[in-house]
Amino acid sequence: MQITDYRAFHAALQTCLSVVPKRSPVPILYSLRVEFRDQGVSLTACDGETYFRSFLAGQSEPGDAGKALCVNVADLRLAFPKPTKPVQEPALDICGTKFVVTLGGARSVFEGNPAEDFPEFPKMEELKPSAVFHLEPSEIKTAFARVEHAVSPEVTRYALNGVLLERQKSGAIRLVASDGKRLAWSLAGSEGATPFKPRVILRVETMRLLSRLPGAFPLRSDKEFAWVQHPDFELKTRQIAGEFPDVVIGLSTHSPEWQTSVAAYVLGARIFEHHFTIDRTWKGTDN
Repeated sequence: MQITDYRAFHAALQTCLSVVPKRSPVPILYSLRVEFRDQGVSLTACDGETYFRSFLAGQSEPGDAGKALCVNVADLRLAFPKPTKPVQEPALDICGTKFVVTLGGARSVFEGNPAEDFPEFPKMEELKPSAVFHLEPSEIKTAFARVEHAVSPEVTRYALNGVLLERQKSGAIRLVASDGKRLAWSLAGSEGATPFKPRVILRVETMRLLSRLPGAFPLRSDKEFAWVQHPDFELKTRQIAGEFPDVVIGLSTHSPEWQTSVAAYVLGARIFEHHFTIDRTWKGTDN
């Protein structure tokens, strides 16, 4: 299998590696499933909750299609360094349990595991969406960066361990995070007015993955899963169960002008604490 765009291959590999769990009792999850196809190769990663598969272009040799193997992530990092100029395209081969990489005149051979040991990728055609969010990764990345600090680090907080995506009636997508003490929210994009407000709670790891995917795409969801189907990649992840606390936005201000509160109301605030001074000779720091 001859890779035809090493830069794209390397970028897709890094995205897949970001899905691999840092700790897992299932050793095979520290591997990627590499499969040769008629028009290229696919890389699949799984952390037990999220499945991600990337499709890369390549020129296959007779008999390549259908070959598959699980390759350890440490071996993949070693086999595919960051592309340099001039870019040299790698050639891949699977011989039994051997994964062979030829790059820049060097030939590396790695021992893999049977592809059947890797979790089977879910069948996407069986899913029936109840909500659709049209995402632009650059906007999601910016909005997520504004709220990530507020996600609860305690693994037992369930819904508070994730980020709420909620489409507003205006069409904008609101991202909300809270650890029970602080709350952060940010808006991303606009899809046009809608009479209902679908919502989904996604893991922080899933949000990071969505932020690095290329191009715009629809994120579909039902009551249990969220997924993306794109010509270049597929994603399926389990939502965080539970209800995210209702979010009421407020404003606390010392502004001497009333326009600040009006602007905050327009932006969504509904609870107000507006400090004002009656007599500066009174005791206290607010006068």
